[in-house]
Amino acid sequence: MDGGPARERGRLELASTDPRAQPLIQLNFATDPEDLRRLVEGVRLAWQIAHQPQIARHTHHVALLSEEAISSDEALAAHVRATVSTQFHPCGTARMGPPGDPMAVVDQHCRVHTIQTCAWSMRRSCPPSRARTSTSPPS
Repeated sequence: MDGGPARERGRLELASTDPRAQPLIQLNFATDPEDLRRLVEGVRLAWQIAHQPQIARHTHHVALLSEEAISSDEALAAHVRATVSTQFHPCGTARMGPPGDPMAVVDQHCRVHTIQTCAWSMRRSCPPSRARTSTSPPS
């Protein structure tokens, strides 16, 4: 599966000259056929992974999508168009601080204080530089 950048670009426009007015935002998700194909492929892959025995035994069912929808490119594309959205995903969320700070996970050099304060995503919580791509790829 290709995880490259989207081909379509959204638009941001001023709604008026009033600086308090919300801008007009058009995200254009799934408007480019190749972007839509990749989104459909990604949803289908995620559904297939969720149905693997090692994962499925921990779930009751996978919400929203039936096997019929997954097997139909048209139905899955309609689902993607209706549900695709964006979300805020903060990065660099591991608190830095001195060893005496009970909320601090790392010091100013990203050295872990104790294993109890360390989460599995530690290596992504202390980025050495600002992210230029998705901050939530598979570990």
